[in-house]
Amino acid sequence: MESKTASELEGLQYEYLEVLALVENRTSWEMTLNAAHVEWGKFDEGKSPVNVPANGKMEFSARGRDSSPSGTNGYATWTLKDHPAGKVTVKAAFSNPAAGFCKAGITCEPAGAVSVKVEGKSQNSFKPHYTIG
Repeated sequence: MESKTASELEGLQYEYLEVLALVENRTSWEMTLNAAHVEWGKFDEGKSPVNVPANGKMEFSARGRDSSPSGTNGYATWTLKDHPAGKVTVKAAFSNPAAGFCKAGITCEPAGAVSVKVEGKSQNSFKPHYTIG
């Protein structure tokens, strides 16, 4: 069995486990970002969650740590600005673990203030599509 030297291994990287998410706001209220947190891994540079305009879309992406066979998981929360029900918060969660199954979830507080759903595709990367409204 052939072994590799440290300099030969330097250029190798582990395969990333990533999440490529789409957030679609179908309401007439802007979604103002409250928090975005990755418990494991990191958001890609320039691709963290941000405010979502009324009737608009935004994408974010996260991945496992560099040079480590790790997955990623985390969440983002938004408040619907000027919603007649008062403070309405939406939370989108995601998980693409190193072992196991990809998961995504979305909740709204108070429940029923707006409709929420998530669908996801998993191939080389996990692609959840969060829909609000």
